[in-house]
Amino acid sequence: MNARGFFVTVLYEVLQRTRREFVYVRATHEMPILQAGSGQALPVSLGRGQTLGIFPNPVLETKSLPVASGSTLLLYTDGVTEARNGQGEFFELDGLQAALPALVEASAQGLCDGLVQTLLDYHGVAPQEDDITLVAVKAAG
Repeated sequence: MNARGFFVTVLYEVLQRTRREFVYVRATHEMPILQAGSGQALPVSLGRGQTLGIFPNPVLETKSLPVASGSTLLLYTDGVTEARNGQGEFFELDGLQAALPALVEASAQGLCDGLVQTLLDYHGVAPQEDDITLVAVKAAG
């Protein structure tokens, strides 16, 4: 841990548009989600990556992910999966994955807007405790 007690999770990514490839290094940040045009979730390799600011020489591994025509890549912060409802229950990855199929036809912006509305509906009057950041990339067909 650094002197101030801070640490950082990171997902550093490069989208290679001409090769239709997503290259990333993950330092314990939330995993990206890749969804086929059919709405089916596709596997994403976890890779090795340690939180920045805790270890003097964190282990990081570069991974790549093919992004096929018609698929959607979703990046998000933990404020999405850790959103709580009035009973204190987390939205979790399961909630995020359950919301995605209904938004498969949406544009990238529409997907993000739909997910924000889903989160607003989920937590209702409960206070928002963390940032909610979403980035969606739709691969043209």
